[in-house]
Amino acid sequence: MADERDFARAGGRTAPIYAEWLQESADFRAEYRKRLTVVKAADMPFEDSPDGLLKHMVHEKLNTTECCLDVYMQFLPPGGRSGRSRKLAEQIFYVVEGRGYDLHWDVNFEVDVAFEWGWAEEPRRYDWTRGDFVFIPAYTIKQHVNADPDSEARLILMTNRIFKAMGLDWIEQVENAEGVERLPLIVRRDPPPEIDILPTSRRLEFRITKRVGERTSIPVPRAHFLDETGAALERPAMLIERLAGSADVTPLFAPGNEDEAEAVATEFCERLAELHATSLDALDPDGDLRDARGAGIDCSSWERYMDSSLAFFLSSYERIAFDPLPVFYDMYASLPNRLPQPVPLAVCHGDYQPSNFLYEDGRITGVIDWENAHVGDPREDIGWLRQLSAITGFDMFGAVKADGGFLAHYAKLSGIPVTEEDVGFFQVFSSASLAAPILDAVRRGLDGESDNFLSTYMLQPLVAAQPGYTAILGYPPAQEDA
Repeated sequence: MADERDFARAGGRTAPIYAEWLQESADFRAEYRKRLTVVKAADMPFEDSPDGLLKHMVHEKLNTTECCLDVYMQFLPPGGRSGRSRKLAEQIFYVVEGRGYDLHWDVNFEVDVAFEWGWAEEPRRYDWTRGDFVFIPAYTIKQHVNADPDSEARLILMTNRIFKAMGLDWIEQVENAEGVERLPLIVRRDPPPEIDILPTSRRLEFRITKRVGERTSIPVPRAHFLDETGAALERPAMLIERLAGSADVTPLFAPGNEDEAEAVATEFCERLAELHATSLDALDPDGDLRDARGAGIDCSSWERYMDSSLAFFLSSYERIAFDPLPVFYDMYASLPNRLPQPVPLAVCHGDYQPSNFLYEDGRITGVIDWENAHVGDPREDIGWLRQLSAITGFDMFGAVKADGGFLAHYAKLSGIPVTEEDVGFFQVFSSASLAAPILDAVRRGLDGESDNFLSTYMLQPLVAAQPGYTAILGYPPAQEDA
């Protein structure tokens, strides 16, 4: 029979846990000495939370010396009430101002194989007034009610933070406070630099999304919050509304659904015309979208815009030149010899195509993904839409019947004439604009500078589109071997 001593020295694994503990303790004490001992009232952040209006006084995110308690002030409007919530940690609160009462739904639990939790159907009521302390037991559902119809009540709540260190950081919102709604949101955040492909700015996307929403009738997500530096969300990011509707256009173009496809495609054309007809002063008053990528694009005139853009495309080829895609050099080199007639520059969406809108019940509920917005030739958006419609098989052009078709309907609404030759030119121009950073990312992967596979995935539509590019450029059709 094995002796306990046999197990005591079993195994050969080692770990410097105690030594690291010593170092961590020393590091903590050094860091602790830098923490705040006094938090000024002006530095305490407000939060319009699901439980009501709060002002955080002590919290681990506020970098204070207090490590055992989280403290916040809760404001109850006249005759108002908080949400209903429960926390596994006990709480106690002090009534700073006002009078009212608490409703507590006591917790019931049983322990068999696992904990089984339940709560009383009817709450207990506890009246309070200024100067009172009220204790809230662990995991009790609680709600604060202001009984004064004319004056605000204020409470200071203290929560035991030790439970969090014990792995018991359980907090649940059972019911939101009056007037508080949960907003469906989307976080759009910069990718890590090592896998970034398209150089875009959350600040510019946030601004153009807000301005389009405020200064046109184009439906866009409401832009709620910008973290320009990444201080709150680790990398630059924006919070926007999650709109209703679907981005899957497969059912839209299914047989038998021609009427809805026509309605949606026609509105998509009309929204684009409205965007391009809106003045630069309205949508880009600060000039931020002129040379949005910082590539040296000159937007002082149409001619300078085209010259500087084409120069950028050609110079970028030096970074992306590799054997599989030599046709791109022909694309870049051919463009100066095929320039269309000038038109006024406008704000372009930059990626106006079948996957960048939402629809529901035959109408567009949102035009989304404005990260490539820039000042440019408005026909760029039309060329790119034609290109992506051809690649995906979802013919947004052919579905429009008004005024004889997409281009005529667009020209009537925007005042910008567009020929089929213009569309072909801007299919190549827009592809060149987006291809440069994508192909550069592919090149970095081939050279071993990056292991990002997303760029290879994005390369697929560019490769698939090459027969279309060669047709636009006038290449003779491929001949089959005899």
